[in-house]
Amino acid sequence: MAKKRHHNFLLLLLVISCNLKPKEDALLKRSLIVKTPLQVIRGPLVGNVGGAILPLKKHEEEDSDKDELDELDGSMKDRINKLKDKFGTFPKGEKVFRRIRTIVTSPDIPGAKTYTTAEFCSFLESLNDASINGIVEPLREILEVKDDILRVMGDIKAKESIKNLIDEFNLKDKEYGEALKGAFNNPKIEDVLVGMRDSVSKYKAEFTKIKADVEKVLELEKALIYEQVVEKGEKIYDRLSGNERAVIEYMRDALTDPSIETSGDRAYTDDEFYHFLGSLSDVDIRNFTAHMKLKEQDEALRAIEIEDVKTESLRATLKAELELKAKECKSVLRRLCRKPIDKERGNIIIEGFNKYEAGIARIKTTAEEFVRFENLYASLPDDKRAVIEYIRSVVTDPGIGSDKGYKTYSDPEFDLLLVKLGINKIETVISYHLTVASEKAATKAIIDGVRGGTLRGEFEGRFDLNCQEYELALKGKFSTPELLGLSFESKYVEEFIKIKADAEKAIRGENLYLSLQDNEREVVDYMQSVMFDPSIRGHLIKSTCTELKFYHLLSNWDIVRLREIIGIHLDILKLQEQTLNTIGNIKRKASKRDWQHDFDNAKYTYLCALKDSLIGPGPLRDYSGFKKFDFDDIIFDAESVIKYENLYAALSDEELGAIEHIRSVVTDPNIRDSEGNAYSEDYTYTEFEGFLDALDVIKVRDIARVYLDICSARDDALRAIGNVTREDSKQELKRKFDDYNKIYLSDMKFFIIDSDSDSMYEKIMDVNYKSRHVDAFNAIKNEAISLP
Repeated sequence: MAKKRHHNFLLLLLVISCNLKPKEDALLKRSLIVKTPLQVIRGPLVGNVGGAILPLKKHEEEDSDKDELDELDGSMKDRINKLKDKFGTFPKGEKVFRRIRTIVTSPDIPGAKTYTTAEFCSFLESLNDASINGIVEPLREILEVKDDILRVMGDIKAKESIKNLIDEFNLKDKEYGEALKGAFNNPKIEDVLVGMRDSVSKYKAEFTKIKADVEKVLELEKALIYEQVVEKGEKIYDRLSGNERAVIEYMRDALTDPSIETSGDRAYTDDEFYHFLGSLSDVDIRNFTAHMKLKEQDEALRAIEIEDVKTESLRATLKAELELKAKECKSVLRRLCRKPIDKERGNIIIEGFNKYEAGIARIKTTAEEFVRFENLYASLPDDKRAVIEYIRSVVTDPGIGSDKGYKTYSDPEFDLLLVKLGINKIETVISYHLTVASEKAATKAIIDGVRGGTLRGEFEGRFDLNCQEYELALKGKFSTPELLGLSFESKYVEEFIKIKADAEKAIRGENLYLSLQDNEREVVDYMQSVMFDPSIRGHLIKSTCTELKFYHLLSNWDIVRLREIIGIHLDILKLQEQTLNTIGNIKRKASKRDWQHDFDNAKYTYLCALKDSLIGPGPLRDYSGFKKFDFDDIIFDAESVIKYENLYAALSDEELGAIEHIRSVVTDPNIRDSEGNAYSEDYTYTEFEGFLDALDVIKVRDIARVYLDICSARDDALRAIGNVTREDSKQELKRKFDDYNKIYLSDMKFFIIDSDSDSMYEKIMDVNYKSRHVDAFNAIKNEAISLP
């Protein structure tokens, strides 16, 4: 029921106004002053005695200032404008400037000097900024109070209630103008400022009192109008019924419920709600009640649809979302209703309702769809339900794809997502994942059968990486816009198949290894170390080999072929051991180092063949047929060195000196044949030792004695030449010696290089060979001795 309010508020306002300033005669007299600052405020009013009151309006000093400027010459206009700009640097300084100019140049304001425009400009142009601020600041404060009074008077609709205040304002404004003009009657700025201070404080206080009085009248007037609108709203509310009453009641809850959060809009009081309702037109009310049915839909959804959802987390989410949506709707309604309701605003409110009505309808649809999905989910076999739960575990895991910005779902969000996808798309995802899961399980079972821990760890690493990449791709698919890309590549299934195949081959290799005897496994272990050694580069396998690749290669063999390779390797090992033992018997370090180097090269060649043999037995078979003779040659040559060393041990120092003399000749590439041509080949030290190895100790001694006799004759000839006193004769003999010495050395090298050991021995032991060279050197010696 609406409250009864009886007011004669207009009469009350008139009484208050009359009691404010009971000086009617003085006000009437002063209202006749020409060009009063305040004359009209918003339209004609009726006085308290029935006579017409002149309309009040703002003082038109700006327009008059413009008109007066138009009448001035150009230079005076420039002076005025510069002064306006100078005053304009202070707050409201330009307005203060216009007000002062109007007062001090007006002949209608009595009691003080009236300035000409030129005098006014000259006075102000002489002032500094501090003096200007001293003028502007106090006058600005009075201007602000006067502007507030004019604004409030303009808002008052019952102008007759403030006639006395209008008169009082005009009177005070005139007195203030006279006082201000009087202050400027002084020629010095200091005196002007003193005069202004005396009057400003007085008139500021009086204008402030008028402002308080008019604000009180305005407040009382607003209260009267507000109460009238509230009464109207109560009457409207009382006459509503049915759906109209329900809709308005819903709006009342939205506007008055303090629990509804809004962006700074507080809840309405009851009076404020009835004021809002009273401000609506009948058309607004009909439009609202015709379109707003949210409350009924809300209750229906709570009572029927959501309660049918069996998944507790989703049901709670839907309820919370519905409650939030309802609060959002009421929050928007309160915010929109804070502004005046016109036709456009009313349409906006209805559109806002429709928007949130659609949102609540979507919640209802979601609930219905999920009920259908729950029924379908319950009918799925266990393996398909397990797939859905696996996908849930991936898309709700924040640790997957966080660095890529992939969306992480909550459980209720995932449930709603399933509803959105629909069963057809879900079946597609399930079908693909069942394939992945099948290959994943099969692969894991094979990996578990790998015996080697390192090898199994490698497979597990590949397996885990593929699982992670698949889960990352799965979550990425569920993070795409509109979920349009839920088709999956087959590479994850293919990778599981490849891992499984590799693991199966590794297991075959392990089984083959385990079928061998202990000594055979040692050979395979050695072969594995060769495979892992990056310094060994075969023709077929040039790089290092992983354990996985080794067992893959091993899996290609059968036991017969593998044992063939093992047998060849054991034979080669025995030959290598024999070779090393022979080299170990060499006494001289340089020779031993040389043959050890040859052995290392031969062994490396073998290891390359051994490494390649894992591709097939061919390389090792070929090595066994041909290249193993490298070790036989090393053994043979090393045994020759040993025999040579034994030979050396049996010779005297003189004999060893003769042998070294022979070695120096046959290994010197600068010793040529009788025609000056190089021999086709020169002996190396090692080859010379092998040459001597073909002779026995007796023959070597015989050869040494021959060359000892020749070298003795050669040395005697050199000493005799050295004793010759005549230099020319000495040089001639020296030339003869050198020429024959070349013949001797060439002859020696020819006999040894171009003959086998037996022929060489026979030629050197020929009496003529030795006597020829001894006689030739003796002849040179005798000639030297014969000279004076």
